[in-house]
Amino acid sequence: MISLLSVAYQLRKDYYDGIDKDLASLSTVVSDLTKLDSDMLTANATNPQVMANLSIAVTNRRVALLTEADRLIKGLGDKAPHAQLAVLGPEYFQVNDYDTALRYFELLTNPPSSTMEKLSAWRSIAILYSAEGPDAFENARKAFAEAADVLPDAKDIGSINLELGVHEQWAQFEMAVRNYPAAFQHFEEARLLVNRFPCMPERDSSVARVDAEGEEALGDLRKFDPAKAGD
Repeated sequence: MISLLSVAYQLRKDYYDGIDKDLASLSTVVSDLTKLDSDMLTANATNPQVMANLSIAVTNRRVALLTEADRLIKGLGDKAPHAQLAVLGPEYFQVNDYDTALRYFELLTNPPSSTMEKLSAWRSIAILYSAEGPDAFENARKAFAEAADVLPDAKDIGSINLELGVHEQWAQFEMAVRNYPAAFQHFEEARLLVNRFPCMPERDSSVARVDAEGEEALGDLRKFDPAKAGD
């Protein structure tokens, strides 16, 4: 009996030691990716030519880190920290690995994600689908709708700003694909949200921005379909 208990204890200890080791390794990989991005921005700002010469080596390093991160996350399963998934999703998107980026963003839409993580993940999913072309546009719209539903009754200025950003981005997407009725609908949703702002300076600047975006959409419509612009 004692021997069996000892074996069970050792197996359990090995299991959790393995998880701790993988979590530490994942943290190191994410830290290295973040540093790589920071170093790239600094190098590009100070000496673009040097950065251009290093671009292949940097890309290879990024791919190697992302491959190791994905291996670790597959092993960790639902124990993968959401904060690190939030860093890695955009990294995979940046290297055009949409399938892995989507998998990570979808993990962030589930508990125990915070409201901010969930809303940001749905917005990222919408952007990802919008980048994949017309066959994915309906999925982009569904993701925007999910993002908008994360804060269905925003009242404080922070929540209103988040909801406002979703509808503005959704409107911009619809304008880009020349679905003008939907674009105007979401600019109007944005305008209604702006009216909820409790302070005038914030409200006035946001009204000006949303109105300018709506005018841009109307100008675009006049250019491509003058007949409908007069409706």
